[in-house]
Amino acid sequence: MQLNRTESIISRDERIKLNENWDTLESEVNNLSSDLHQTNEQIESVHSLATTALDTAKNATHLANNIDSKATEALNKSNIAQGKATQAELDAVMATVTANATAQQLETLIVESGTSDAEVIAMRTDTITGETFNTGGERLDFISKSVNDIAVGAVNLLDGGGLSVLPTWLRSANGQLTVSEGVARYEIVADGASATRVEILIPSGVLKEKEYTLSFAYRSNVNLDIRGFVNAQLLYSDTMQVTSEWKVGYFIFKSLDATASSTLRIYTSSYLKGSFIEFDYFKLERGNRYTDFSPSTNDIVTTATTASSSKIAIANDFIRYGKIAPSRDFVGWRHTLPFELYRDSLGIIRHTFDIDSKINTIETKWYLSYLTGANTTADGSVNKPFRDINFLLEQAALQNMTELNVVLLDAINPQNMIPLTVDVSFLRKFALTTPHSFSWIGKSLLTSTAIQDVVAYKLDVDKVAAVVDLYHTDYRGMPTELERVSTKELCDQTENSYYTDDVSTWVNMRGGLIPNLRENIALIRSVAGNQFVSGNTELYIKNVGFLQRTSPTATAALTFLGNVNSKVFLDNVKVWGGTYNALQFDDLGAYYAFGCTATKAGYDGFNLHGRGGANPYEFGFEYDCHSYGNGTLKSGTNNAFTAHDGASILRVNSVGYDCYGPVCADVNGCDVLMYDCTMYDSTRPAANTKAAFYFDAASAQREGKAVLINCAGGGVDTYSINSDGNIPIFVKNFKGNNMNETLKLEILP
Repeated sequence: MQLNRTESIISRDERIKLNENWDTLESEVNNLSSDLHQTNEQIESVHSLATTALDTAKNATHLANNIDSKATEALNKSNIAQGKATQAELDAVMATVTANATAQQLETLIVESGTSDAEVIAMRTDTITGETFNTGGERLDFISKSVNDIAVGAVNLLDGGGLSVLPTWLRSANGQLTVSEGVARYEIVADGASATRVEILIPSGVLKEKEYTLSFAYRSNVNLDIRGFVNAQLLYSDTMQVTSEWKVGYFIFKSLDATASSTLRIYTSSYLKGSFIEFDYFKLERGNRYTDFSPSTNDIVTTATTASSSKIAIANDFIRYGKIAPSRDFVGWRHTLPFELYRDSLGIIRHTFDIDSKINTIETKWYLSYLTGANTTADGSVNKPFRDINFLLEQAALQNMTELNVVLLDAINPQNMIPLTVDVSFLRKFALTTPHSFSWIGKSLLTSTAIQDVVAYKLDVDKVAAVVDLYHTDYRGMPTELERVSTKELCDQTENSYYTDDVSTWVNMRGGLIPNLRENIALIRSVAGNQFVSGNTELYIKNVGFLQRTSPTATAALTFLGNVNSKVFLDNVKVWGGTYNALQFDDLGAYYAFGCTATKAGYDGFNLHGRGGANPYEFGFEYDCHSYGNGTLKSGTNNAFTAHDGASILRVNSVGYDCYGPVCADVNGCDVLMYDCTMYDSTRPAANTKAAFYFDAASAQREGKAVLINCAGGGVDTYSINSDGNIPIFVKNFKGNNMNETLKLEILP
């Protein structure tokens, strides 16, 4: 630093004094600058040291989180049968040793530097309990101990969990507990009961003072309430509600005194007579995760020595466990599935089919949108989609395409975007998919913004035949229909209603929801349904629904027409309405429906037709399909499910009810095989065809047969099974006792 010199006219002595002062100032300022420079270097050194400490803290934090992750992974993979638990624990222990060494270095660095940081504190804090340890090493010691405490799981500590007989550890209070055919049933047999419950008594010495999980299969007509344990503390309980299907329930608990017995209690939420819970496959295992059912060590020994007991020999009993073989269960079965069916360890039938892997092999993907598409400028990209599917298919044919995936960009699509007939017979593979969780087809072409008019909202859409609420749906995701009322005033007064004067439509949605034609409601006009025509084609549709009310001609809402080489695969396809049927399959080589739903059809929900003859080729497969509320016209056969003309049909886990006809009717000499299907009440008047399952050989050109395994059906005034007496019917483990006295059944062993 240098200051200006003094050269004024004042005396020489005064100028010398002033310049000497300047020299002193310059020296002091330069010294100060040097001191500041040294201070900055020291600050940078300290900052570097702090940064190093922080980075090390972060690494240890990440390592600690990895230990948590490894602990969870060890828990999830802990299965003795698979031999993975030991390796997972070893990995976790080795990681803990490494982490402890790093943590020690970190603690030394932090103590020596006198530095602290929020992330260091976070590293010391357990993310689950919120407890902050004095050092990171203490937390890692705690994690290491937790890893050591993880239960291996898989080993069932309850003998007789498969319930071949009533085990001594299963008890009840204020109700009746029985075991029949491997299922325990607790039922309230008298009104006025209280504290109705099932108890699981765990003898002393079985439990240690650690966490345990009890899991089981159940179905019930009441909710389950887990509480009131003796010498045990409930830590977590799964929500277990009314269900007609077998589900897995479980709860986690801790023993309070390992030297005494513990009692676990499952209460019913209702005390009414007839309330019941059914149980199967109890499993008690160490840890806080449940695994698939497996017999106890003692049961495995018993199985090896008592092979005659089909219930205990669970691995050899196909009715409960193992691969499903239709050709074994139906002698003369003529069709081979392109995937496997098997029962899991809880007895639920699963499949190995993966529709996504099939669709993903189709390389060309073109987009379709009524809102943003324009045929004249479209190139099929997401930014330039087509607007009409037939124009799209014309372009595909011109380019000699053999495979095409059409993607619906809109969540709610108009009726005419996909017209009456969609011909994909020139394609080897065709798919209709959506990027949304679900897309609907079937609303009016007209668009209109809702304007509130007193209470109801007015939409400028004419000639409306039905209105459905896409926001408030039922248990299968199906829309609820709004009631049509006769005046605008009634519409204002009635939630879930609409009124139309054939020029405009007023809508009063549930909960005051504002109708939006792009998001939550569909106004359906009177048009024909959709028909896909295929040749030697594999056709896939996933997560798409179809809406149709009426049309000038009797058509199904969704029809598939093909030949002996046509294959149709449907996954989560929903069909609401249909002047004729909801889903109709004509002359197809095979169709496979997974998780599909049909309701509000004029006639039938699922309808399979063939060409008949002495050797019909048509085959249908329906897995977890539900069909209900069909037969609205009361003038057809009005079934939930039906097959005709000697076709073959295989149904699994499917449910039908509340249809104005036989709920499931397979006629004209069909080959029928069903596993775990339930058909409830018919709503038609009393008749031979008021049945859950109905079969006949009318006009048959070949002899058919029906085989029902683990199925259930019927009601107070609905026959469980009935027929015309001309078709053989075989049943195994059938539940339902309302049988026609003249019905002939063959009981399978």
